[in-house]
Amino acid sequence: MATDFPKSGDDLEVSLDNSNFDVFPHQYARDLKEDFPEIWDAGGNIRGNDAFEIWKRANRGVESEMVLDWIREREAWAARHFEDGSQFMDEDLSPNLSNIAGIVAQVKWGTVGVLGADRMTGVLDEMKVKLEERQLTPAIEKGLENKLEEHKEDVGDDPRKQTTLATLEKVFDRGVGAYKTNPQSVRPTVTSPEQWAYARVNSFLYALRNLRFRSGKHDTDLLPEEHPLSTKGEDMDEQRARVGTDQYTTEEEANDRAEAIGCEGSHQMTVDGETIFMPCSTHGEYESLTGESGGGMGYNRKANPKTLEVRTSRAIVVDDESELPTIVGYASVFDSESRDLGQFKEIIKPGAFDRALVEEHDVRALVDHDPKMILGRSKSGTLRMLVDEVGLRVEIDPPDTSVGRDTIESIRRGDLDSMSFGFVVRDDQWTEDEGQAIREINDLDLFDVSVVSFPAYEDTSVAVRRFNREHCRRDRGLSVELARLRVLMNEG
Repeated sequence: MATDFPKSGDDLEVSLDNSNFDVFPHQYARDLKEDFPEIWDAGGNIRGNDAFEIWKRANRGVESEMVLDWIREREAWAARHFEDGSQFMDEDLSPNLSNIAGIVAQVKWGTVGVLGADRMTGVLDEMKVKLEERQLTPAIEKGLENKLEEHKEDVGDDPRKQTTLATLEKVFDRGVGAYKTNPQSVRPTVTSPEQWAYARVNSFLYALRNLRFRSGKHDTDLLPEEHPLSTKGEDMDEQRARVGTDQYTTEEEANDRAEAIGCEGSHQMTVDGETIFMPCSTHGEYESLTGESGGGMGYNRKANPKTLEVRTSRAIVVDDESELPTIVGYASVFDSESRDLGQFKEIIKPGAFDRALVEEHDVRALVDHDPKMILGRSKSGTLRMLVDEVGLRVEIDPPDTSVGRDTIESIRRGDLDSMSFGFVVRDDQWTEDEGQAIREINDLDLFDVSVVSFPAYEDTSVAVRRFNREHCRRDRGLSVELARLRVLMNEG
């Protein structure tokens, strides 16, 4: 039986020697872990730490099943994260504990990415020097201590709101780093990195006390695990995976990249406490154009049960001159091959939604996956979903609000012409067809359906259908079926 290593169809011994990706110097990684724990903790803090422990065994010549499985997993991981750290192609870019996360994760997995080993170690060595030279002044130390004491008096023993001096120091350091590396984000009234850093500390303490941020989220990885916004313990690589690989420190760079991939504008996201800019006006648009539902290169043959994915489908408008507006369509069509999603195509199999619908989780209907723009909910009956021979059929009764009215109008105009669904894979199978990776999804958890503007699947549809009250008192299934037939005829 072929090993399918290092890629499908190959039959080489499963070993690091036969990997398509160079092995990072193990001794350097060991020294980094021992001597600079702050750098070590900057990325890959869940699976990456496990990977490093298994790598140590592999480095000693152990050939257990665990080691061999890890070597296979490393191959897929390295392909997905090969570009991590590419921002340091610019040798003038200064490293900080946020922007080196991808490189640190590569080190833990023992892989060498696009930078090459020499540049990776050069960036990390520069970070070492910065940490060794860093020194909070006594005045700043005292100021943070005073803020901590006042905070403790305000919040009492609530575990969701606790913090430490070391954590506030880290927030302060990040603020100084952000001031120096991303000056575009600094308000004109701020005149020093210390002032900006104190503002960041104050914002962090506000989020602790109130369980929410005043504005954009940051430093969520430093919040207590009990805090509702905490990402403590979450793998930085998973955070990066959710937002994709096209991450820039300036809006101008993101706009240039947007033009290159066929969209306009940019949007902001927060990764590990730092604001980054990405191409396209929304992340859904970026995902649709690039095929990156969460980013990264390559594909993972073992779905991460924590990874939320999004798929969109082409929509078409059907209208009728009646009173009550309803959005109808198919969020997914079975056995329909998606376009290229980034080195693989995907097929949703019949039965993929069966378990999720039986378990009756509260699924929301949204606009562009924005939780603030709710069109309906399965819990309230304003979102209804049914599996038939075609796929997942959806009916949404939008609210008589600005969001609902604007969405209806945008669908009629053709500005919103697709549906999308957010999901987590439970069971999938991977095959290859003439060198093209094919992923068949057999079971998934469904989290939302959304009206959007960019498709991954071309075969399904959404429509604005206006039923009058008399129709609504009749069999709704028949009305929806008629709408579906009209949609399909228009598609043909």
